[in-house]
Amino acid sequence: MGFSNEVKAAAGFREILRNEKFTAKFYRLEVYQLVGMRITGSALDVWRAKLDNDHVDVCIANSLNEACQKVHGDDFVDDEASWAVEHDAAPPYLMVSLGPTSDFTVSEGFVKIDDKEIHFWDCLSDVRKMLRSESDRVLPTLLTSLTVSLASAQAQPRLVFKDAAFFGTDSTGRDVKDFRVTVNIRGMALQAYTDEVIRRIVKDTLESLHHIHRRAAEFFSLAEIENDSVKKFILYFVSLEILTHHLFLSNLSALSPLELDNKAKSSASLFPYSTEWLSGRKHRQWATLQERFIATVMFASKNLDESIVKEFSQLKKLRDSFLHGSLTKLDEGQVGKLRGLLAKMFSAA
Repeated sequence: MGFSNEVKAAAGFREILRNEKFTAKFYRLEVYQLVGMRITGSALDVWRAKLDNDHVDVCIANSLNEACQKVHGDDFVDDEASWAVEHDAAPPYLMVSLGPTSDFTVSEGFVKIDDKEIHFWDCLSDVRKMLRSESDRVLPTLLTSLTVSLASAQAQPRLVFKDAAFFGTDSTGRDVKDFRVTVNIRGMALQAYTDEVIRRIVKDTLESLHHIHRRAAEFFSLAEIENDSVKKFILYFVSLEILTHHLFLSNLSALSPLELDNKAKSSASLFPYSTEWLSGRKHRQWATLQERFIATVMFASKNLDESIVKEFSQLKKLRDSFLHGSLTKLDEGQVGKLRGLLAKMFSAA
């Protein structure tokens, strides 16, 4: 429902004058709770990552406003305690900043101005959509990489979206602000991380973002926000399939037939086939997901061993049983096993 000009005027807005223009650069801030972990330290550093041509600033802290102060020099909210209750949130937090955009000019619509802020009445939908589209394209890779890097044998932390803010700054330093959105989360046990460990993990993660397969990361991110256990399992498995085929083709295609033959013979225990069969089979003939997963494990330099092959086989049987109609539901333990296996595969990429 639209609002009359009288209502807008009553709220303090006036129509933008002829030949009056407002120019600003805009940002999108996203806040995530790091569920399943706690940090023994205060606000941390700000890291800048580059994905394609997009710059992303990242900060992890126990205080939302401390993180925002480090990223943008201002508080995120006036009352952090009330915000936490409203959003069912608790530290630590990950703050991600996208932007700035190029200059964006508003020359029509309604505006409210004071010394420090400029408010528009629904004039910024285009730039807001552009930043949201950039977020949807860029952040799955970053969030998946961080999630995998934070995982350990003792815990599988999750990054859960809590809030977002859209705002700009003009050439005089005044803020141009817009609205925020919210969601809820579930709680879980916490794993402690020192601030030194977090610094190392984030630094290493941002330096290796180019190793994360973007399409696999997109499905991983979709699974992270899905509540239905079956849908979550299937999304994780799609991510695993994409990643397995990518690793197989990228790692094995560069090997000579002799290198492939020697490696296959030395790793024959991983395969449910004879050594002779392996020796005579060219890697491009390894077409099934099972074969390619085993081959990927065979050539992995870290984190993967024979036990993960058995785990994969069990999880693939669950996937097949569901697709064939003999299985209708999954428990969270089975979903967690698949998520853990997938994290190992991302780490090995």
